[in-house]
Amino acid sequence: MRYDEVVEAVNKVMREYTMRLTIRQLYYRIISPPYQLFANTMNNYKAFDKVMTKARERGHVDWRRIEDRARGTIGGDYGWASPDAYLDEKIDELKNAADHYTRAIWDNQPQYVEVWVEKDALATLFSQAVGGFRVVTFPSRGYSSFTKVMEAIIERFMERWKRGQQVIILHFSDHDPSGLNMSQDLFNRLRDYGVQAISDEGGDEGIDAENKFSHERPYFEIVRCALTYDQVQQFQLASNPTKSADPRSKDYVAKYGDKCWELDAVPPDSLQEIIRRSVWQFIDADLWKQTRETMEKEQQQLREKLVRLKITFDEE
Repeated sequence: MRYDEVVEAVNKVMREYTMRLTIRQLYYRIISPPYQLFANTMNNYKAFDKVMTKARERGHVDWRRIEDRARGTIGGDYGWASPDAYLDEKIDELKNAADHYTRAIWDNQPQYVEVWVEKDALATLFSQAVGGFRVVTFPSRGYSSFTKVMEAIIERFMERWKRGQQVIILHFSDHDPSGLNMSQDLFNRLRDYGVQAISDEGGDEGIDAENKFSHERPYFEIVRCALTYDQVQQFQLASNPTKSADPRSKDYVAKYGDKCWELDAVPPDSLQEIIRRSVWQFIDADLWKQTRETMEKEQQQLREKLVRLKITFDEE
């Protein structure tokens, strides 16, 4: 692996994006067209990681453009410099209260959408893509845990079902034996745990546990958006060998061969476009526009109320 060649390619890739990329995303970009600097092997990935460490230490690659999702900090100091600083901040918030007012924009939609992704390392990329839609992004880190699925049902989905909304989970995972199975596994567990959760609440407030999942319009749907085999071919993604130890590999190999592909390999801008298109297809555009127009009218009403209440502050 030639240091100068790798550094040059990495800097070219980073200039293509405004977002920060992970080491894994950079790796998949330079082993894919048009670069294809070396084969996709674990040894090459480890060697690339070492080269990138040296390149950042030497200042040949801007470390600020690379994101490390595997390591984070917890806790820290908080507060204000003085009571005056605190009051200044709160007064400024009140002055601009109307500008900060908003509505829960999904309440007026027939469907409620969340994005669930297998990889925690892609969480930032996903949340940036759906930020304008105010969509929950949930990185499951593989198969979703019982706790997280139940929390989603109790804390978010139950209220949506009571409103008569259909819950849509857009699912993103690797194209490998486990990744493909995760979408079906999630459906099965939402069905089973959902019935359990509704039964625990007595099936009240219009939710019928017995008929919940046989309704003409199901109360939830899992939509697998990526990674698909068509996308693998479209982006000419670099492959990995299928793990024979995976108990689901036999059926997978019979259908797709002994190669599998990772979601991380999709070019970041292309992946974000797939995410945004996936969300938008479940939005009622007319209702979305109507909610935003109502919100703007209410913001103006708040401004007028502040004036009538004489809540004004002289600049010092």
